[in-house]
Amino acid sequence: MYGAALTGDGHIVAAGAAERKGDGGTTSDGVIARYSAGGALDGTFGDGGLAFVNFNPPERVIFGQVAVLPDGHVLALGAARSSPSSSEYLIAKFNPNGSLDATFGAGGIVRHSNVLYAMALQPDGKIVAAGSSFQAGRTDLSAIRLHANGSLEPSFGAAGRVVLVLTPESRAYAVTVDGTGRIVLGGGISAPAPAKEDFALLRLMSTGALDATFASGGIVSTNLGADDWILGLHIQPDGKYLTAGVSIKSGPTAVSDALARFLSDGTPARIRHRRKGRRAES
Repeated sequence: MYGAALTGDGHIVAAGAAERKGDGGTTSDGVIARYSAGGALDGTFGDGGLAFVNFNPPERVIFGQVAVLPDGHVLALGAARSSPSSSEYLIAKFNPNGSLDATFGAGGIVRHSNVLYAMALQPDGKIVAAGSSFQAGRTDLSAIRLHANGSLEPSFGAAGRVVLVLTPESRAYAVTVDGTGRIVLGGGISAPAPAKEDFALLRLMSTGALDATFASGGIVSTNLGADDWILGLHIQPDGKYLTAGVSIKSGPTAVSDALARFLSDGTPARIRHRRKGRRAES
């Protein structure tokens, strides 16, 4: 399982994948599991507590993030890969009983060509998903916004889609929505040094335009001296942004965990990173 969330009545919902037996690991089903507060599978959800998604012909489907709506419906964000060179990203919506919600997208599923790594729910029920878009040899940070029925919301960016052409490499791995409807994105943005990316935090207005009142034109980047990415993002009660991610210097043995906090205007407040049991703070 790769993601989890709580329902209003204390049940636990988890998202992940289940490999199919006998296929050599080439396909898998996206799976949503619901557990009681005590950890037992909830038999009233799906098939004995599990709900599965795949397509015909079978693909490798994985769910990486899950969210529970106030009415008990479940949203899952994931990917479907039919071959090593062909992938789509998808959002699925499940009824409280674990069946796909036929009023959402096509039979309960929205498939999108954009890379989607993270999603967030707005108070009005709209869905924001963020990641990256590939075009003309570039990787550009992008986001989409959907109505509650899965259709693109046209007042957001260009027909429901925002693509920010910033540097040769930029992408979002985390997204949240603040109390005024502004969209906050965390990820990485390429730095002047070759093949390096910096921590990046961006804030968009509800229309999808960069918020000029935040940091420098809506963007703040922080160089930790390596390849740096924000992977998690949280807004504190005082309005500060707490971010978590990684800093990779060279190879998997030089990976540092990193925490960075930003003031509500985008000013960096404090950064901590740890590698091999040592901690540095700036």
